[in-house]
Amino acid sequence: MSDVLRLQGSISTQSDRGAPSGDPATITLIDETVYLQGVPLTAEYHLIADLAQVVALGPLASAGFVMVKARGGKVKARITTTDGATQAVPVDSFAVWISDAVPVTAIDLTRVAGVETWVTVILGQLA
Repeated sequence: MSDVLRLQGSISTQSDRGAPSGDPATITLIDETVYLQGVPLTAEYHLIADLAQVVALGPLASAGFVMVKARGGKVKARITTTDGATQAVPVDSFAVWISDAVPVTAIDLTRVAGVETWVTVILGQLA
């Protein structure tokens, strides 16, 4: 069983003065489609301690699709890939990674000290 995951939408900017004549808007369309082995794994984490919280990959061998949404405060996501390097990435408040060739093999999350934070993580193993 597999799922098709689509990330669709747009990124745009608009003047805070409305849309005056001749003021260009920047629009970038997003249309990413990835094919997953099985269904995506969704998890919620309530970070109430300052220690790193390991994100369980569950049945996934690796994740070619990773989405992190932090609420309440920012988090530091430490990500290890098949390249072997662990990298710390600040998430304030939303991040998405799609990687065909270098999937994620481990993730942990650390909140800002003393800041109660809720985090939603969606992981998908690419087909």
